[in-house]
Order: sequence, then structure tokens, then C-alpha cells
Amino acid sequence: MLHADAVLKGRDRLRDGVVHSFTGSAEEARALVDAGLFIGINGCSLKTEENLDVVRSVPLASMMLETDAPWCGVKRTHAGFGNVTTAFDTAKKPERRGAGQCVKDRTEPCHIVQVAEIVAALHGVEVAEVAEVTTGNSNRVFFADE
Repeated sequence: MLHADAVLKGRDRLRDGVVHSFTGSAEEARALVDAGLFIGINGCSLKTEENLDVVRSVPLASMMLETDAPWCGVKRTHAGFGNVTTAFDTAKKPERRGAGQCVKDRTEPCHIVQVAEIVAALHGVEVAEVAEVTTGNSNRVFFADE
């Protein structure tokens, strides 16, 4: 990840933005949020206990959820996995995937719910609140009127 100071250099030229697949420190997150940027959280952002502490420190109002399909899913080895309640039927190979199945070890857009479940647990709120706030954040940035 780029350090926050590198991201913030030239920030005056940007209207809004999201720091994608954030895995930095709480201090970096705070500097980015203070600059008006959003923090993108996905499975790669939830690997370690330190990552979880950082995600706890990011206000929902400054967060967006991502899957970064197909690579940054929530794995069983990730520190946040214990908060995942949604499971998906999988096939081992893409050519063997049936209707309603995901490919094993490949992140699909539907996996965003697992990221939301972990964030909700870390912030002590319902998944619906995480979904509402973070979807609103994304809509404001990506679908805002010019």
C-alpha cells in the first residue's frame, strides 16, 4: 500500500475518492479520512487482528465495502472469519460450477455480505446498517451529480 502522504500529495485536484483495498495502519486511515477520502474494506483488509483494529477505527461514514473479485475474499485463516455467518455452495473448478454456485477460492460479488458481516461485528451494529451506510457512501462518490 502507498503511504498516506503519497496518496494525499496533490489531493487538492480530487473531488472524492476511495483508497482501495486498504491494509494500512490506523494512523494512515485517520489521515486519509481527515482528508475526506473513503477507506475501501475487503477480505484483504480483514486478515490480521491488527487489520481488525484498524477497521474498528474507521467510521462507517468513511467506509466503502469491496470484494475486489476474484482475489480478496475472506478466507478461513483470516482473523475476521469467525464473524462470517453466510456460506456459499462452491464448485472446485469453474467448468463444474452449477447454478447458484461459486468457484472455490474465487471471490464473487455476492461475497460482499461476508465483508459486511465482519464490519458489523467490529462496529457492534447490524449488517443492514453497514450495508445502508456504505452503499450510501458509494452512491455519493460514484453516482453524485457533477
